[in-house]
Amino acid sequence: MTYDYMTYDRATSRSGMADLRARIARIERGEQGITADAPALPVLRLGIAALDTHLPEGGLAEGALHEVTIPAPADTAAATGFCLALLSKLLRARKGIALWCRHGGMLDAGELYPPGLIQRGIPPDRLVVLNLNRDDDVLWAMEEALRSGGPAAVLGEVARADLTATRRLQLAANETDLPALMLRPGWREAGNSAAATRWHITTEQSRPRGLAKELNEPGDPRWRAELFRCRGGAPGAWRMEWRNETGDLALAAPAGDRPGKPRDAGIAG
Repeated sequence: MTYDYMTYDRATSRSGMADLRARIARIERGEQGITADAPALPVLRLGIAALDTHLPEGGLAEGALHEVTIPAPADTAAATGFCLALLSKLLRARKGIALWCRHGGMLDAGELYPPGLIQRGIPPDRLVVLNLNRDDDVLWAMEEALRSGGPAAVLGEVARADLTATRRLQLAANETDLPALMLRPGWREAGNSAAATRWHITTEQSRPRGLAKELNEPGDPRWRAELFRCRGGAPGAWRMEWRNETGDLALAAPAGDRPGKPRDAGIAG
């Protein structure tokens, strides 16, 4: 396997460096015949400049597996909400339906609520849900769906998946340029993973604005998204929220700092 290499000086533009990082990420995924004029990989731009520019390809690679872990049971709603926000963006960018493979014995998140899906920008008629009870069944359904090339995106809930299983999903997603999301409980043994990105999503206190604040109602869903592994990129963390009025992701407005109290280091927003 041979690759052509590009040299950069200190005046290298951001676009040039982003191209280099994207090509490195493709090499790490094992793609063949990478040249300077190779077409760019399809990516999902999250619409948050601080996050998109941080990711090695200017967004989440669509032909890849992305893993979202739930650090504690109390963070289940936040992690699921993050996955739905990504799914909503994918359905806007791609044609077809999304497949959600649910694991009945893993999460106690209740039944799906169609008005809630619509509020998150997911039309119920573009979502197919499989209710399964074993990790093996979820992993099999996800891989078969990816290899078929049919869905716009695949989301699966998996309690445990070893390196071999995640590598199979990563290869299947890469071969068909389809995005795959895996939702896993982080309080169980996470182990190694071949996912292109791995996230920890934790709950943040919502901060109501406008009328909601006057009525003492909860604000938009908010969470802390920590990218703790990124192939071809660096870790990072952002406070994010789902804006119900715009139906989109955004960086959460920073909380007012008390005098003499420093802000958390390394967290954007």
